[in-house]
Amino acid sequence: MLGEGVLQAVRSRLQIDKCSQQPEEFHGQLSPIFGEGGAKTLETVIVKDLFQKLNLPITERRPFTFEAYVDQARIRMLNQQRVVD
Repeated sequence: MLGEGVLQAVRSRLQIDKCSQQPEEFHGQLSPIFGEGGAKTLETVIVKDLFQKLNLPITERRPFTFEAYVDQARIRMLNQQRVVD
């Protein structure tokens, strides 16, 4: 997982609440801090952790986009809630 230093850097520079509601903004905020490759690496780690915490199987897609995976997780969780309700 990410170290505390990386987590603090992300928290101090990003608008986390905005990113959770608008995942397309996330990459745009990460890239200036960590560079293009670093941003993709962090997004991949975050997506894998998100799916694990939500107990969802991850279906890998190419090309990887953070927005697509967050939307996929959101849709799956909404579908699960509908089944329960």
